[in-house]
Amino acid sequence: MRTTARSRAAAITCLSLLMTLLCAHTWAVEPNNAAIFTMKPDGSDVRLFVALPGKIWNGSPSYSPNGKRVAFDASMQVKGGSASHVFVTRVDSPLEMADDLGLGNCPTWSPDGTKLLFDVQRGNPANAKVGIWIMNADGTDRRWFCAGERGRWSPDGTRVAISARDDGPSLYIVTPRFRKRILSEEFDHIIGATWSPDGNQLVFIGQRDDQGVLATISAKGEEGSYAKRWEGRIGWHPSWSPDGKQILLWVKDETGASRLNLIDVAGTEGPQEIPGQRVCSYNSDATWSPDGARIIFTSNRAVEDANP
Repeated sequence: MRTTARSRAAAITCLSLLMTLLCAHTWAVEPNNAAIFTMKPDGSDVRLFVALPGKIWNGSPSYSPNGKRVAFDASMQVKGGSASHVFVTRVDSPLEMADDLGLGNCPTWSPDGTKLLFDVQRGNPANAKVGIWIMNADGTDRRWFCAGERGRWSPDGTRVAISARDDGPSLYIVTPRFRKRILSEEFDHIIGATWSPDGNQLVFIGQRDDQGVLATISAKGEEGSYAKRWEGRIGWHPSWSPDGKQILLWVKDETGASRLNLIDVAGTEGPQEIPGQRVCSYNSDATWSPDGARIIFTSNRAVEDANP
C-alpha cells in the first residue's frame, strides 16, 4: 500500500511539473507574457524558476532574508494588474509549493522574514482599499498599512521607504510615529526605492520627460536633494547588491527592449548590460539573492532559452 501511494504521489508530482513546463513553454514566447528566471550576475546559468499554470504574468520576485523562499505576484492580466495575487514558494521546489496568499502586487519581506508588504491597486476585484498593505508571511492578518506604493523595509526593520503622491510624486520614510517626505525635487513618476545594505541611503529612479534618473538620497529622514548617478532610458525600482558595490536596473536598448544592467555605485561609467538577454525583449523586476550569488527577474524569454 505504501509503495503504491508513494508511486501515485511521485506520478502526480511529475505530471504537475510537466504541465507547468509545458504551459510556460507555450506562452513564454508571447511578447506580453512573462515567467520568473534566475541567473548568476554575469548572465550565466539562466534557469526557469516559476511559471504558474494558467497565469500569463509572473513578476515582482523577492527573496526572503534567509534565501529559502521567494514571494512574487501572478495574474491573468498583462504585466500583473489590479487582479494579481501574491504567492510564496520555496526555492528548492518552486513549481510544487506555491501558496496563494490572496490579492496583491509587488510583495517584499520584512528583515526577520515573518511579514510581507504588498500593494493593492485601484480597480481591484475585491474593491479593497488602495495602498500598501501588510500581512504575515503565511497570508494571515492582512491589514492596510499606509497610502502609497512599493513599500520597502529598512535593513533594521524600523522604517519603510515608499513612493507616494501626497504633493506630487516623491519618496517618503514611514514609521509608526511619522511620515516624512525626503525628496525635494519633482519628477513625473517615482516607483519605489531600495535601501543600501547599511540603511543610510536609498537608490531610486525618477522619471521625467521620458527619461529616467538613477539617483541616491540620504535615508536620515530629512527632505533633501539627490545625487544623480546616471540618466537615460531606464525603468523602475533598482536593486542594491548585498555587498553595496553595485546597483541592478533595467535599461531600454536601441530596439526598445528592456535589458538588465549593472552599474558600480562608486564608479563613473554607465550601466553595463548583463550578457545573454538578446533572446527576448523583456527583462525586468530584478533583485538579488541575499548572498549576492544569483539574480531573480521577470522575462518573456522562451523556456528553451534557459539552461537545462
